[in-house]
Amino acid sequence: MEKILKLFVILFIRFLTTKCDPCLTYKVLDTPDAITRSVANAAYPSTLCDNTLEAGWYRVTSYAGERMPTECVIGGNRCGTSYSIWMNGTYPDAGVVKTVEACAAHSDGDCCKYSYDIEVKNCTDYLVYNLIPVSPCYQAYCFGTELKCPEGETSDNGGFTPECEFDPCHSSNYEILVGEIKRSSNYTLQDNDVAIEDSRLTTGWYKIDSVTGNDIVNDSVSMMQCGTLYPLWMNGSIPDVSEKTIDRKVCYSSNCDWEFDIKVRNCGNYRTYYLTQLNVDKSAYCFGTLPVPDPTTTTARSRPGKDYNDTEDKPYIWVIVAILAVLSAILLTILLVKFVLQRTSQKRSVSCVSVQKTYPPSYEETLQNDKIKQLQKNQTERPYVLEHQFIPIDSMLVPPNSTYYA
Repeated sequence: MEKILKLFVILFIRFLTTKCDPCLTYKVLDTPDAITRSVANAAYPSTLCDNTLEAGWYRVTSYAGERMPTECVIGGNRCGTSYSIWMNGTYPDAGVVKTVEACAAHSDGDCCKYSYDIEVKNCTDYLVYNLIPVSPCYQAYCFGTELKCPEGETSDNGGFTPECEFDPCHSSNYEILVGEIKRSSNYTLQDNDVAIEDSRLTTGWYKIDSVTGNDIVNDSVSMMQCGTLYPLWMNGSIPDVSEKTIDRKVCYSSNCDWEFDIKVRNCGNYRTYYLTQLNVDKSAYCFGTLPVPDPTTTTARSRPGKDYNDTEDKPYIWVIVAILAVLSAILLTILLVKFVLQRTSQKRSVSCVSVQKTYPPSYEETLQNDKIKQLQKNQTERPYVLEHQFIPIDSMLVPPNSTYYA
């Protein structure tokens, strides 16, 4: 009974120890691809603030690095924040918990504008930190010193510095050979065929996209196969992903009468190949081993997971439609402007009439006209007086612009 009781006590102590061990009960502070808290991150705006951080044990998993810097982050404005917090102390040995001072560096040169007591435990394979919220903003804990590799590069550190290198699997670094189905080792050059010639191929990295297969042929191929006179096959196997970029030889004939150097990279779901321009006419690399589809039964190659649409491979159709739409809009605008100008011109022609200039009558003409008016008045009032003295009125009227002689 006593032994059972001791065993129970030991198990209970282990349970409590395990339950309270921060190496097993931590929270994850970030993600593997996170770079915000890296000391190398000086990007603006610096608005990260750990004032809302819940107190507790945390583990950092970013490829930028899990270690809090142990030197002053001079000038602050790093790690995505204004006050960059660093650890003023050293790391403990494996299995040890240590209390250290965390200091917030400011842009005025003060390396410890604010300070906090935190704990660090070395879990052998990784570190955990007992962090507390900070105040005021903007303050945040810094972790790691690395950044992501430039676009088109990769590294063994999850695509982060250091030791970034060229990435043959990045889409910006290779071209795609699409639909070259006659490169299949299952196709024989026909009399009416034009032989494929890789003496015209530009040296570089390539990805193959063909229904007859996307991997280079690695078995001996006979003459006249692969849509060419002298087909080339790879002497060796496709490398594993872990092997990264591998050098290989390609051969002509089973005896490898000719040899050329290439490189192969296994990108997981596909492979890329560094192919060199050949110095032999009517010779080409072989890709795929499946038979070439019958053109009378195969009109289009469907894409997995979606319907195939010819317009997707013909973007120029949409370009033409866009150009026609723009030209139509321009033509409509020209016609509208022409119509408005015509209407405006008609209104101006109606309002602009020729006006003949007139001049006021001379003094003599005015006197004569007054006399005529007086005579007309007298004839109206006393017609009997002028019974024997009739004067034609029309002959006495003097036009306003005529020259009158008394």
